[in-house]
Amino acid sequence: MAQAARLRLCVLAQLLNYIGIPVRTWVQGVQETLSFELSMNEQIKLSSRLLAYLRQTYALNEFPALYEQYLAWRETRPFAGCRILEATPLFRNTLAKFLPLLAGGASVSVSGSSALLFDQNILKLLPQFGIERENFSAPRQAYDLIMDCAGIHANTPSRCGYVELTRSGLEHYREKKAPVFLADEGQCKVIETSLGTGDGFFRAMQKLGYRQWEKKTVAIFGAGKVGCGIAFYCHKAGADVYLIDDSKKTTAPAGIKLLDWHDYQNQEEILFRADCIITATGVAGALRGHPLIPRVLRKPVLLANMGVEDEFGDAVPDKTRVLKQNQPLNFILEEPTRLPFIDPTMALSNIALLELLQGKMQAGLNLPKPQQEQDILQTIRQKGCIGKELECLPVICPASAKLPRSLKTQA
Repeated sequence: MAQAARLRLCVLAQLLNYIGIPVRTWVQGVQETLSFELSMNEQIKLSSRLLAYLRQTYALNEFPALYEQYLAWRETRPFAGCRILEATPLFRNTLAKFLPLLAGGASVSVSGSSALLFDQNILKLLPQFGIERENFSAPRQAYDLIMDCAGIHANTPSRCGYVELTRSGLEHYREKKAPVFLADEGQCKVIETSLGTGDGFFRAMQKLGYRQWEKKTVAIFGAGKVGCGIAFYCHKAGADVYLIDDSKKTTAPAGIKLLDWHDYQNQEEILFRADCIITATGVAGALRGHPLIPRVLRKPVLLANMGVEDEFGDAVPDKTRVLKQNQPLNFILEEPTRLPFIDPTMALSNIALLELLQGKMQAGLNLPKPQQEQDILQTIRQKGCIGKELECLPVICPASAKLPRSLKTQA
């Protein structure tokens, strides 16, 4: 039998030599093919394991857009051999974002930045799904794609480009020469930041014992997507709500009053009878130097920060005065934003990663394409569980379809 095997190998070697293929080259090719097949099979197993874990907590109609990507990309494998660094805040529901990437063949690493919000228990689960935690200061490998949050990886090299999740990260990428996709600028992000964050604010306040909002006065600094979402839910609960922003550039939802940022005379009356003051500007130190806040602090008003940054700044030097020591209030929850509300944004971000990999984006800042978002929204309406909430979007954010102010000069 051994002699017959040697004879077959000799015949094969002669055939390869005849057609001009070196034996060593052929052997290397076979080894690489086998290695690729083994890697592919392992990634399929890991993504299946992750799906099984997610199904213990979530129904498929809670992440229909991501599940649809999973089904498609496990067949086409568009990310095969691609290395992705993820800085998406890490909680149980954000694991659903990694599902289609793993099924699509990507090697996924999670950022080790101390600025990244994460659930310690979920961090410990990552090795089960083949996901590593990267060293922030000294990355162990080069990356093809970077999924960033608040610009923490704007200076980390990426072969194909970046996806930035937040509005606050825009300034880190405004002068970037590489392709950068801004996931915050579009309809999908409105679902997350208005519906999802408004819902998260209320769940967090309920967890802290604040359940009665009827006839309470609420003042919210910032009339963007987050501020309008919180205002909508507060108004729905029976509160008297005031948004404070630049009245020349923004619009308040129906039934909610808008005060100009610099109109301290009208603000004074509202702030001094407010039961709760919330920051949702997206700007660090936004209330720095506000002339009324120091006097407002003399009364027992609730203060809540709903931004990633410290928006109260030196206007509130004692951070223990702010609920949960000034951290974004919804992040005290196991799920800061429920999965159905972030499914659209995460699916859009994954599509952007694929387009970057395929070289379909121009250098500089790139906005979501309307058709991409419409396809995702159609999937959510047909297969998701937040159809009724989606009908409220035009009421919550009447200006959400307009081009964001931060990019108007570049359009």
